[in-house]
Parts: sequence; C-alpha cells; structure tokens
Amino acid sequence: MTHTPRAALLLLLSASAAARADELPYCGFGAQIDASSAEWRAPWLEAAIDEPDGQPAQRNRTRIRACWNLDALLLAVEVEDADPVHAPPGLDVDRFHQYDSLQLYLDPHADAGARMNDDDVDLLLLPDGRFGVLRGDALIGALAGASVPQRVAAPLALDYATRARPQGWELELRLPWAGIGVQPAAGVRIGVDVAASDWLVDHPPGGSQAFTPERVRALAGHAPEAPEPDATVGLQLLPRNWSGDSDFGYPQRWRQLQLVGAPGSLERLQRALGPQALAWIGIAGLGLGLLCTVMVHNWHRRRLRELLARLAALTPAAPMARSGAESPEAAAAAAGTSTDDADAATADADPRDREFAERVLAYARAHLDQALTPAALAEHFHVSLRTLQRRLKAGLDSSPQDLVLAARLEAARTLLREGRLRVGEVAARVGFEDLSHFSRRYRQAYGHPPSAETG
Repeated sequence: MTHTPRAALLLLLSASAAARADELPYCGFGAQIDASSAEWRAPWLEAAIDEPDGQPAQRNRTRIRACWNLDALLLAVEVEDADPVHAPPGLDVDRFHQYDSLQLYLDPHADAGARMNDDDVDLLLLPDGRFGVLRGDALIGALAGASVPQRVAAPLALDYATRARPQGWELELRLPWAGIGVQPAAGVRIGVDVAASDWLVDHPPGGSQAFTPERVRALAGHAPEAPEPDATVGLQLLPRNWSGDSDFGYPQRWRQLQLVGAPGSLERLQRALGPQALAWIGIAGLGLGLLCTVMVHNWHRRRLRELLARLAALTPAAPMARSGAESPEAAAAAAGTSTDDADAATADADPRDREFAERVLAYARAHLDQALTPAALAEHFHVSLRTLQRRLKAGLDSSPQDLVLAARLEAARTLLREGRLRVGEVAARVGFEDLSHFSRRYRQAYGHPPSAETG
C-alpha cells in the first residue's frame, strides 16, 4: 500500500493532533455544587487564562479545574476581576457574552471542523447564576455562510452555582453527559474551550450575533432580517480563551480532552446495587461485626478464666501472688469454670512442655513490674519466639501474652483482697500502666470491677 506525499502529510498531521489530547481525570470525590471547590481532591485537569492586554488592573486571570464522573462533566472556575461589569436583568441569552461572563464550548463527539455543527454547544455563564445555551447549526452555516453558526436553544438540565469574591467571582458546574449525548468511558474524547469576556465599561446591550428564530426565517426569505450587531460594543472588552485566542467559537481550535481513570470499587458497587441496598448491606455488616466482636470477647473471657483456674492449681513462685490464695476449686468456681474444664486442655501435655511453661509462669510471677513481652521472655529462656509460643500452648494451653496477663490478674486479686493498697496502686504494682485497661481486664477475668474486691 502506497501513499502520495500529500496523503502521508495528512496522516502525520492527524496522528500529531490525536497525540495532543489532554487527560481529563476521573473525579474521586463527591462534588457539592455550591460555588466552593473546597471538597475537590486531585487529580484534576487545571488550566489558566491570563489577559496580556490592557492596563495591569484590567488583566483578569481565570483558573479552571475540570474532571469527570459517570454522570457528568464537572468544572470549578475562579475569576479574578477587579472591575466587574454586570449584565442587566431581563437580558436575552444570546447577549450574555456582552457583559462579564464565561462561555463553555463543547464538542461532544470531538468531530471539530471549521464551523460549529449540530452537536456543538456554547454554554453562557453569568456571575449572578444565570446561564443559557446556544447550539451549533449546520443549516444556518450553509444559509448564512456564518463561521460560527449558532442558534438559541433550550437550557440544558445542569447544576450551576456562583458566588462573588472580593476581587471577582467563582463557580461550580455539573453538566450531565446525557444532555450533550456523551457515553462516558476512559478513552472517550471531547472538544472543550473556555472563553472569558472581560468588559471594561458598562454599556447598553448591542445586537445579537447568535441566530434567533426571527433571523433564521429572515435568511430563508420569510421575514425582514434583524438589525446588524452594534459594532462599537465589541471595542470595549478584553476577550481571551483557554486556547489563547481573542476570538471565540472556532471548533478546530478547541482543546481535545481524553477521559482517563475509572470509578472505584465502592462506587461501582453502589451503582450496581443502588444506594438503599448498599446502606442495608452496611448496616448488616456493622451488625455482623458487632456480633463477631462480642463472640471473640466472650471466647477470650472464657479462655482467660480457664487459664486462671489452671494457674491456681500450680505451685506459686512468688509469695505476693499467693498470699491468702483460695483453693483451685474455688478459683475455678469464681471464674465460672470447673477444675475438670481447666485441666482438660493440658491433660495430654508433654511433661517437658508442662515443666517449661511452669518455669515461664514462675518467672512472670516474680517479675510483674517488668515489660515481659513475648520477645523478652523468649530471649530470657534462650528459645525462639515461635518455640516459646509452641511450648506454652502445649504445656498450659496459653499464649505468652495471656500467660503474663493471667499472672498479673491473679497477683492483683490477692493484693486487692489484702486491702492495703488502692486500686491504682495495685494496677501499677502488677505491671498495668493504664488503670482503665486494668479495670476492663479484671472485669473480664472475674466478672466484677477491681473495686468490688475492697468493698
């Protein structure tokens, strides 16, 4: 297959144009259309329009941020304008641009040509919250030879909010894709331009440059043509657009934007199930989580009480831990277990593992004021952490953490019953740094708060 030099040049230019598309990121946040972009989070597409002409005080600056979601195109714009010229009430939509305003040009199918066609949109935005729509019209372009053929169209269903600032104004806009015929997905391209009309002096409105139904009928020979626009009106402003032009509406100069990114898993799930179903799933998940928490708490409480009953049957290594101690049977009854239950888990234990576990317990009882972490215990007994865990499990059916906890609690109970120390002093004596943590663990082990032992 061969190409003429002209065809090859056209292909090269087309490929170059295709590569110039800017990325329009997916919105990873929920936008509230209230004229404040405080909730916006990156990434977004950002651009600025700076006026190079006029006196320094007249050179406006327009900052644009844009992104998209599956429903709409979102825009947040801040305009720095020290001398705003406001549009009067009752102004026709096709004259909005004759006062300080913004225009959002859209080519939904990225099929820009020399003139606006039937799917192109010109959205006119005023600082006071008014907006209007002009649409491209290929028939008008053919009849009138207009380079920017536009007609007044019905307003789009969109969300638009503005607010004044000390030196200008700002806006937020949500433009639903459905209104402009776009099926949003990563890789889709649209043409976009933003134009700022900065007027220098107030003035009466001039003629319209858009095509009203009357002008269309006039072009078709059915009515007198409307008067031409007032040429003097166009000499009183400093126009500028995103593409760098001072004249607006030419689609071949609009920016190409390519949609990138995608919704997260939570948003996809919400769209698949609907917000109400997702809410019920959340409530059910919360309930299941609470149930699991209660079950784990009860399981650990029973395990701790069984361990305390087993420890009560062992020969103590520290007098503090066993002063005034009760019998193993009484300890098991107080813990809500029986000595048979307490011994069942270790009945087949290897005597060597049982002896090793008792030595660790004796060391813990004698050093309750120390940290006694699993790593410290393993180092003291010259074994690996994994070996320590395995032998304590085999010898006393306990983890290192639970064995130390049980040793602290049984010593605390003895001291509390002696009545010579306050609860906080007892907690500190047996190695608890947090009094509330001590109280929770004590209640878990014995079914009542530590203060009940001294009453």
